Amino acid sequence: MSLLPTWVIRLMRNVFGWLGGACGVRIPQVGKDPFMFGSCMVTSVGMMGLDMAFSSIPLYSQVPMLVNIGSILDKAVVVNDKVEVRPMLTLTTTVDHQYANSCEVARMAKSLKEFVENPSLLEVIHGA
Repeated sequence: MSLLPTWVIRLMRNVFGWLGGACGVRIPQVGKDPFMFGSCMVTSVGMMGLDMAFSSIPLYSQVPMLVNIGSILDKAVVVNDKVEVRPMLTLTTTVDHQYANSCEVARMAKSLKEFVENPSLLEVIHGA
């Protein structure tokens, strides 16, 4: 592969990605399974030392959203009207507007933020 020109590698990546992601073709020679991306792509840029990153969605992936997970950093935050140092994690997302508009994405982001800040909201109430 290292002997091939960059433009050939890029072309192969796009063709194989489209065949596997959009057409559902399995190509075991290059490790491509059909529809291998699911409904959201998640990548950890934090393990590469990045606090945050913004990524574009590969066209061949056919997913509506990509989530970047940044590194965990100690930051000053206000807790009960006092400044405390807490570990903080940054998530960034890229959303394809063919699947959702800004209002829907903003509502989803607010809900996610609320659940992360108040995990007890995720608990199941028994007997309700």
